[in-house]
Amino acid sequence: MLRTMRRSLIAIFCAFVFFGLAWLFFARMNDPLSWWEPIVRLHPEIDTTFRVIVDAGYVAFLMILLGGLPIIFVAVKQAFAARRRDVLALFGIAALMVIVFAIVAVLVLTGHWGFDPNGGIFALIFLAVLLVVTVAVARAVIRSELGQRVLRFALIPFIIVTVAMGVALAATFVEAWLLSMYTPLAFTGTVTPDWVIADVMMAGATGVAVYALWRVRRARGGGMRTTAG
Repeated sequence: MLRTMRRSLIAIFCAFVFFGLAWLFFARMNDPLSWWEPIVRLHPEIDTTFRVIVDAGYVAFLMILLGGLPIIFVAVKQAFAARRRDVLALFGIAALMVIVFAIVAVLVLTGHWGFDPNGGIFALIFLAVLLVVTVAVARAVIRSELGQRVLRFALIPFIIVTVAMGVALAATFVEAWLLSMYTPLAFTGTVTPDWVIADVMMAGATGVAVYALWRVRRARGGGMRTTAG
């Protein structure tokens, strides 16, 4: 059961990362404000739905931290105690990539990233860091022997992550309906295909998270039947 729970939590973590990429598209929906404010002034429900999408993403992120950081702490502690160089190397790679991205972000915010005016290089660095960190952390946790206590602690926040992902996904459908009804011109150009792609990504990620929770529930049910027998 612990193995299934560990792999399921990792699946939810990876699903959240994939979900987050699509969420970023919706989080910038109100940009520019000169286009957004006149619409939401007449139809405040559009802004309310937008806030649901954004806040649900924030809740999911905070719950990932709440459930994930204790797992990482325990895994690193075990790796040092057992001298698991492979696990420590994976966490080291993840930490290094986070430091690199932090340095790049500081350069961008302080205006020392002038050679990339369109932000294309920064976006590629962000995606590369995100991919490497996700894979490294996932593989490190898979190779760790986590106890039942930390996994059970992480399960509740990860359930909330899944619920928040579902809420955000549902809100994007409501937002699409509201915008198409009140401001159909909002879906001109590449907005429609981008919206569809983002929704497909969010739906796929949410589906993976729900399936992972179902596996945990089934494993726990099987474990209880085995114990009872």
